[in-house]
Amino acid sequence: MTSDENSRNAAEIVAAEWRYYLEEDEGLVDPATVRAAYAQPRLRELYPGVSHGTLYLKPVHQSPCCSSRGLRVSPG
Repeated sequence: MTSDENSRNAAEIVAAEWRYYLEEDEGLVDPATVRAAYAQPRLRELYPGVSHGTLYLKPVHQSPCCSSRGLRVSPG
């Protein structure tokens, strides 16, 4: 797989995860928080995740087990 293919696959994975949080309202996180983060192009490039009502954003190339880098977005 080429670097371009890896980048495209990563972008597709990130986009799919954003769609999930934007379209599915399972009460996991405040929808306004997700929409506000997604509205920022630089944040939209990061992989979103949710834990205990908090939105986490991290670089897609970062290993899932490593949470030392990234952003935590809490409502209010």
